[in-house]
Amino acid sequence: MKGGVYMNKISLGIGVSLLVLLVVVSVSLSTNSSSFTGNVVAEGTSFSNSYSPYCVDSDGGYNSAVAGVVRSISGGRVLYSVDICEGKTIQYYDLSGKVVTGKTQIREFYCNGSAQSDLKDSTDSELGGGYCVSETVLSEGINKTAGKWVTITSFCNETSDGVITSRGRFRNSCSGRTYVEYSCNGSIKMASTLNCSNRCDATKSGCVGTCAGETDTENNMNVAGNLTVDGVGMPDRCRGSSYVKQYTCVNNAVASLPSQYCGDSTIRRCVETAGGARCENRFAGSGTEATLSSLSEALAALEARVSALEAASAPSTSG
Repeated sequence: MKGGVYMNKISLGIGVSLLVLLVVVSVSLSTNSSSFTGNVVAEGTSFSNSYSPYCVDSDGGYNSAVAGVVRSISGGRVLYSVDICEGKTIQYYDLSGKVVTGKTQIREFYCNGSAQSDLKDSTDSELGGGYCVSETVLSEGINKTAGKWVTITSFCNETSDGVITSRGRFRNSCSGRTYVEYSCNGSIKMASTLNCSNRCDATKSGCVGTCAGETDTENNMNVAGNLTVDGVGMPDRCRGSSYVKQYTCVNNAVASLPSQYCGDSTIRRCVETAGGARCENRFAGSGTEATLSSLSEALAALEARVSALEAASAPSTSG
């Protein structure tokens, strides 16, 4: 009888110990499932996944350029938190001219030192010019839609009726008899205006009238060109210092040609003269064009001259 009571006491003691252990574990999990803190974390910060299986981040930390999924445990449940796009809806153009729709803000989730899911909100003022887009991410065999930050690549491409840039499409237009024409200076959008003597029609390259007197019929970028529309001069123009914009007569109507790149800006440039704009060598002079070969020859001659002067001024070693 006493032996049975003794065994019952042992069993009761083990049961109480297990109950206490379960309470401690429950409290620990409840503590680790506290609300998001929004800690300040630098872009590109990596966090260890050593807390797995309690918390795993597919993009390895705070990495806004990669769409990520965080799997964490909270209150004994498995939770998935995905990086998401927030803020205003905006549109940009990619390098192919395709319209891209995105958001102005990204919310990034990651694993912190407490092995729980944390978050940080970021905007383009922190990440640089760009936008957030969503894509499908395969995380632990499950497809999730997550956001990532895309940095804007500045570009400018000329089209038949204007330009396309990362900020949008800009078409040539008329304002009364004033023609507004867009072109590119590298990746920079340029705009110029021309007052038409007769009338303006953006679908017909601007000023409408009789085009005549073209001085550069071959449209050679190295030759200054000019023409007249109803007697009003319309010369070729520079776009910045490295591009030339040319005009030509087609069936007695003026036509605008794509801007041409003069070449390496350290050697070539665009200049505007009374007869129109043209490309030329920066070091051209006395009728001689400066090429890489001629510049190398000039440098070699100068070095040889310096060596000769140094040799002449050196003290004599003879007795």
